[in-house]
Amino acid sequence: MRTGSGFFAVAGLSVLITCSAAVAAEPITPQAFVHDAGVAGVYEIQAAGIAMSNATRDDIRAFATEMVKDHTAIAAALKASAGSVAVPATVDKAGQAKLDALTAASGRAFDELYVDQQVAAHDGAVTLFSQFADSAPDGTLQDFAEKTLPVLKHHREMVDTLKAELK
Repeated sequence: MRTGSGFFAVAGLSVLITCSAAVAAEPITPQAFVHDAGVAGVYEIQAAGIAMSNATRDDIRAFATEMVKDHTAIAAALKASAGSVAVPATVDKAGQAKLDALTAASGRAFDELYVDQQVAAHDGAVTLFSQFADSAPDGTLQDFAEKTLPVLKHHREMVDTLKAELK
């Protein structure tokens, strides 16, 4: 006999849904988005500049050239969309450590490190821009995030191809 079990199942589901909602990410403030997107963009441009000089493969140098072009345009669009929010012009400590590691690497090790860093960087960028585009109030900055997201997703696909070719 199954008396009362329906109630406990519904109650348990209700608790699970409530707990899941509480764990959901907090909306990203415009200031945090501009800071994080700005720092990431500076890193992308600087890392690509190193790759243009140090990569051993033509396809990685071509990717790096596209990263400089695209992320320079993204940085300009971010500045235009940020309004009164200051856009960082330098990388943070973590970004500098990654750039230092790239500078110290050479040969195939450089190629692998650059591609691995690009996978992580574009995963982070896609997540940041997706979360902000989904949670930000309508406006210029939210429009910027929505319009930039397909470019970042395309970069992620490109770097996946590079990673597969390095194996």
